[in-house]
Amino acid sequence: MLDIQFIQSVGDGHVFFTPSCDSTQLEIQRFIEHGAMGLSVHETPIALFTHFQSQGVGQRGSEWLSESATNLLMTVAFPLRKDRDYAFVEINKGLSVSIAKTLEEIIEQKVEIKWPNDIIYNHFKLGGILLETMQIGQTKYLLMGLGINVNQRSFPDHLLATSLWLAKQNRSRGEAVELPVNEGYRLEDVASSLFQRLLEAWKNPDEFAALYLDRLYRKEEWVSLMEVKTNHIFQAKVVEVNSVGQLVVQLESLETVAFHHGDVRMLYRSKSNN
Repeated sequence: MLDIQFIQSVGDGHVFFTPSCDSTQLEIQRFIEHGAMGLSVHETPIALFTHFQSQGVGQRGSEWLSESATNLLMTVAFPLRKDRDYAFVEINKGLSVSIAKTLEEIIEQKVEIKWPNDIIYNHFKLGGILLETMQIGQTKYLLMGLGINVNQRSFPDHLLATSLWLAKQNRSRGEAVELPVNEGYRLEDVASSLFQRLLEAWKNPDEFAALYLDRLYRKEEWVSLMEVKTNHIFQAKVVEVNSVGQLVVQLESLETVAFHHGDVRMLYRSKSNN
C-alpha cells in the first residue's frame, strides 16, 4: 500500500510526500495508476518528494545517492495532451532555467546549467535533472526527476558536489560542519518553490528557454570533452546548445561541430589546466 501524503496545492498543481520509496520516478507512476487520491491527474501536474530513495537513478543510469532527510528527491509528472505537439528540447531548457532561477534566489548567488542537465554552483554540482516520457494508463506524461543537494554538510571529494546550505554559508564544500539538525532549509519549502517555478516554465517554456544560454556553464570557455565510446579527451570552446539539444562547440582547428548527449561528456578541467 502506498504511503503518500498530500502536502499542498501550488498553482494548478499539487505536492505530495512519501517518507521513503525505491525511487520517486517509480512511486509517482504507481500513485497515478492507483488514482492519485481521486485527482484528475490527466490534466493536473503533480509533484512527489521523499526523504529517502533506495534506487535513485542519475544521468546515464548511474546511481543517485543521498543522505536521508537531507536533500530534495522529487519527481514531477506533467500530463501531455494528445492534441498538442511538444518541443521537448525547449521544454527541457525552460524547466532547467526555472530550477536554476529558483535556487539562485535561495542562495543569492549565480547558478548555472551544465549540459545536458546538471545544476552547478561555483563549478560544483548542486543537483541534476532526468527527463523521460511515460505512458501511464490512458495518459502520456513527461516525468522530471530532480535531485537537489539541500542541507548536506560535506561530500566525498570525487563527487565534486555542494549543497544549497554550503553555498549560502560560503563554506568550502568539503568542510564538515556540526550544527543542530533542525538548522537548514525545509525540504517542503524548497519543493514548493521549485514546483511553482516549474509550473510557470511549463506554461511558458519559450520565455524561460530564451534565458538558457545566459546560464550555460562554461559558455565561451575552453573545456575538456571526452568521447564516450573511446574515452578520447579533446579541447573545445562551448558555443551553445542548439534546437535539437546538441552541444555546439568550436574545436582548436576553428571548426564548429555539434554533439548529442551520449556522444561526449564534459569534464570539469579547463584548457588552461591541461
